[in-house]
Amino acid sequence: MLLTIGLRAWADRDEERRPILLNGGFLLLAVALTAYHWFEVDRGWFDVKEGRKTVRYYHVNWQRALYAAVLNHRPESHGENWVPHIYRPAPYGFVRSLELYTGDWRFACLVYRGFFTYWFVWCTYRFIRRFHRPKEALAGLGVYAILYPFSVLYYMGQLTDPMSHALFALALLCLIEDRWRLLGVSLALGILAKETAIVLVPAYAACWRGRGPRTYLRTGVLGLIGVAAFLAVRLPFGWTGASDSINGSKIMVAQNLGFGDASFGTSAPLYQNYLQPILFIGLFLPIIWKHWRDLDSRLKALFLTLVPLVFLSSLAFSWLYESRNYVPLLPVLLAMTQRPVTGSSDKKLVTRRESQYIVQEQRTSSPIAGARDS
Repeated sequence: MLLTIGLRAWADRDEERRPILLNGGFLLLAVALTAYHWFEVDRGWFDVKEGRKTVRYYHVNWQRALYAAVLNHRPESHGENWVPHIYRPAPYGFVRSLELYTGDWRFACLVYRGFFTYWFVWCTYRFIRRFHRPKEALAGLGVYAILYPFSVLYYMGQLTDPMSHALFALALLCLIEDRWRLLGVSLALGILAKETAIVLVPAYAACWRGRGPRTYLRTGVLGLIGVAAFLAVRLPFGWTGASDSINGSKIMVAQNLGFGDASFGTSAPLYQNYLQPILFIGLFLPIIWKHWRDLDSRLKALFLTLVPLVFLSSLAFSWLYESRNYVPLLPVLLAMTQRPVTGSSDKKLVTRRESQYIVQEQRTSSPIAGARDS
């Protein structure tokens, strides 16, 4: 794992002035956030009244039960319904491989979490750098670090998020660069980690809608890839498509808004269902509105598709207070809240790869080039 991070730093030498120092900082941030997660979540517990006595349940025991349920594909065990976790095999299979190699389940979980947190940090930085200078990208990572403790409130530490967030951010980077084949790979793997990644398909169509039939064809291929990955981990195990087989319970709109029975499965007060979306989405909206006219059209398209779809999926199939579900939106939101760069004075903004891509686009769209080709 350290070797792959080192190779990433070496590959960044053409685009960053101090790639070793930069990626070392990313790794230290990932380790710090992993340590915080271990201290606040993995070591945590909750108390439940059972008759006249109070019983304490430790998060680590819940984590082990979920781990075994996913690997053995048990929809129910220990009095818990493990849907939809059993349809997310990639994170648990990765940790199982590490556990078999190291012989230590806890160490495997920590290393996995730190490794994929690094990749989310790297992808977020690289995404923001497609539109801003290094200092703005680093400022965005600072905002992510501040929000991280809120994203792990009121949950017991399932393994899905680090891999899911990293693959979602990688897919965003591929999408914005129109590297659609690599996007298809990251989309398929992302759905094996968490099915929410399917929202990237309409986002691709919205982002590159101006290119005509080519975009529609690629969107169709990406859609087929997403559906195939979604069904591949469900149909062999009797998935029916009913609402309770999607999230383990019924549609949760009323419960999230405070109008239904929210006594099942929730550990947060009702006001958190409103506070957490405001914290992770609402606070960015005034700044985005201020910059809207000058923003890149690709960012606008991603915002108008991903933010509503991710929010609505949380409203219908999850708890709104589970703000870790909004973390994949942060690369887009952080890029949009930075002041748009205008003018050509910033030589570090456009990387060599992007400049080659721009030249290629200009050649294919130039009327002179078209006449010469004819």
